[in-house]
Amino acid sequence: MSDTTTAPGQQPSKTLKVWLLVLSVLVLVLTILVVTMLVGQQQRTAEPPTATATPTSSSEESASDAKPSTEASADNKPWRIHQDRVLKEVAPGLNMCETRIGEMGRKAVNGVPIKFPRTMQGGISAAINWLAYTRSFTSVVDKTAGPVNKVLYDEQPLTNGWGSPEINKKFQEKWGLNGNGEVLGEDGKVNPDLQFFFKPYPEYGAYRLALMEENDGEPNDVVVQVWFPYVMGPGNDDDMRSVGVQWVLLSVRVSWYDKGQEWLIRGSPSADLDAPQPKDPTYVNQSYQSRADTLGPGWCVAADSVEEALPDTIKAKR
Repeated sequence: MSDTTTAPGQQPSKTLKVWLLVLSVLVLVLTILVVTMLVGQQQRTAEPPTATATPTSSSEESASDAKPSTEASADNKPWRIHQDRVLKEVAPGLNMCETRIGEMGRKAVNGVPIKFPRTMQGGISAAINWLAYTRSFTSVVDKTAGPVNKVLYDEQPLTNGWGSPEINKKFQEKWGLNGNGEVLGEDGKVNPDLQFFFKPYPEYGAYRLALMEENDGEPNDVVVQVWFPYVMGPGNDDDMRSVGVQWVLLSVRVSWYDKGQEWLIRGSPSADLDAPQPKDPTYVNQSYQSRADTLGPGWCVAADSVEEALPDTIKAKR
């Protein structure tokens, strides 16, 4: 048997050289594997989470096929949960926050405010107003809805959301309306004794900011959930029995566009079939305590929200 050891001053044998070479290769391969695993682990832990809005669908039968789920993906961008600035607590777990529903849009189209400022409150206010628009008379008449939709949505034409001709036609057929939103009688002619009421009351609701992305400290995208009542149905000043109160929980993503210096709806608003219902859902002006009891903690009411019945409020408790 040959001796593989080497005396001082002698050159290593060929066998020893081979073993040293093999050992070096094994050490190199093992090092590469360890480094690869560590880098892969760091990349996985560094990936931002995908942000998704609460899945939603419509709370009223007429809208069940009109509300595709809101696409609220963060597009692999870093999303952060935000809270609107709190002004005061109005009921246990319910805060009045800085966003205002009115007075924030610099312009309006058919009564719907647009051109909100590039602030967190501007994005929230835009979302509240535009979700309220989807439960308004303006949204179900083509001649009023068309100009509004052109300035609210980032994709044109709008074909499957509130205010689109297809959905408006279904809505009008369901409620016996013509293209102008007038109530038709059994003979197909306009009934002069009835009008169709369809009006939102976001000032009696609440909201929460689900997600928000910032770029250099300025907001780019917000996803807002808004809970509010609206009234809907045919009636007149003497008979409002067919006008009902509905409570809806809607979600929407709005994005800032530098080109027009404005917020726009991204995707399509969506509604929740299981919208929370107050203890007595038959009137719109719920107290702050009622809203807190219905929604639980984590919600805000707008800075210009109210509890009392405002003039001309339909289905209010006085």
